[in-house]
Amino acid sequence: GTLNIDESRQLQLITQYYKSQGDDDYGLNLGKGFSAIRGTSTPFVSNGLNSDRIPGTERHLISLQYSDSAFLGQELVGQVYYRDESLRFYPFPTVNANKQVTAFSSSQQDTDQYGMKLTLNSKPMDGWQITWGLDADHERFTSNQMFFDLAQASASGGLNNKKIYTTGRYPSYDITNLAAFLQS
Repeated sequence: GTLNIDESRQLQLITQYYKSQGDDDYGLNLGKGFSAIRGTSTPFVSNGLNSDRIPGTERHLISLQYSDSAFLGQELVGQVYYRDESLRFYPFPTVNANKQVTAFSSSQQDTDQYGMKLTLNSKPMDGWQITWGLDADHERFTSNQMFFDLAQASASGGLNNKKIYTTGRYPSYDITNLAAFLQS
């Protein structure tokens, strides 16, 4: 929502919550012994999914922005924000050259980010505008791969997925940025 403080000042709040995930027990059935992977059956959707990792996306976002169009003869815009997101992917087989499933696993990626931006728009002369300010943010990324009991997954066509261990997937990182900017 937006709050007009007066003729030149404004405060704006944006929030978002997003969640997309299956809420039933339907999943992709790859056939007993993963027969669809070997080409001896066709994969199909069936009930019976029981997995320690349910695929889906979840996101939270909050942003607060302040603007003043008459700040010491300039336009001032300040913003602070936070966002986190988790992506969980559907289990997938690892297959060797002989079309044998050697592992059944699912990955997850998590991102957290927060930051701020301060911008001033100035018109020092007619026909000339300068935008300058400061931008700062921090981002953290982590991921993992959850491996499931291969015998249970195979017997159920990939529908019964019990975790046996979790390991790293991609390199994690933490990045902090601070930058001044000037644009004419």
